Amino acid sequence: MAKKSAKLPPEPSVRASDPLPKGYRFVPKGNIYITKHCRQQTHEARKTLYVVLGDGGTNKPVGLRCPAHIYRAVMDQHRATARQRAAAVRKRDAAKEGDFEDTVTKLFPDIPREEIPRIVKHALKKHSGRVGRTGTVGLEERVTLAVWAHIRHVHTDYERLLKQGIGRLEAREQVWDRVNEMARRWGGRELRRPVVVPTKGTVKNERGVSPSALKKGKAKGVKKTVVYPPSGDGLVSQQMGREVPGGLRSDEVPGPERLARSATLVGAGRMTRRMLNSSRRVDYLAGHLDEPDGDVRGTVDGDDAFFSWHESTSGYDSSCSEWRD
Repeated sequence: MAKKSAKLPPEPSVRASDPLPKGYRFVPKGNIYITKHCRQQTHEARKTLYVVLGDGGTNKPVGLRCPAHIYRAVMDQHRATARQRAAAVRKRDAAKEGDFEDTVTKLFPDIPREEIPRIVKHALKKHSGRVGRTGTVGLEERVTLAVWAHIRHVHTDYERLLKQGIGRLEAREQVWDRVNEMARRWGGRELRRPVVVPTKGTVKNERGVSPSALKKGKAKGVKKTVVYPPSGDGLVSQQMGREVPGGLRSDEVPGPERLARSATLVGAGRMTRRMLNSSRRVDYLAGHLDEPDGDVRGTVDGDDAFFSWHESTSGYDSSCSEWRD
């Protein structure tokens, strides 16, 4: 019988302005290796580890407090293993870039080879929050989104339109045909064109609002729904048992669990995720992750708001923070 993992001792929370215990020192957040090993070795030594919260009433952790001698030992280890860890990171990054490049050429076989390094470098930039680095979306989907974004930003007037003050939704609408033309030319599949439908008032803010603002009732008149019109005869999805737009294979329609993860990925807050996860009926209306820099990626229909695709769409809006690319 497998042994149960030992329960970690409690980690008391303190404020940054609280007096520092004798023999302890502050370890700021920011270096995962240092904080991880300080925590681990403090617990192994059966010493108290403190979680330091910021001052001013915030509950956001800003670091740890651990015994000073443990911190010094961890720093020695950090310096001693620096080259080895850097080499491992380079090897891992090279493998990730290689997989990304191979998938680009697989999905867009006619893409000019000089375009690929720029797409890969941009999509996989660390700490960028871009779709290329997320682990919650499959590789082929990440590559497709990255290539579409590259076409839009590099091969259309999209950037110029934004500089002229045109909103992102309208700018994308203006360059839509050009993006699809190049995607087809490169051997890839085309994007579905979204139609923005105001709900519960006029859309006042193209970038949407935070779910917390919606929850507090401070965002009246700014909700919106993105509808993806069918492009041909509808197909019947065996997985969902609902009609989906033509051109989308039934095996491309994700179930509710994956759809909920998608909502998390594009920035939907806790309220939206709860609604998605609690829905007994979730209908996927295609293009759930339309673009990596949009405002609202899709709409799902929930318990009390189900309509067929061709009649209407209604339900929960994924009001998301902007995902720039």
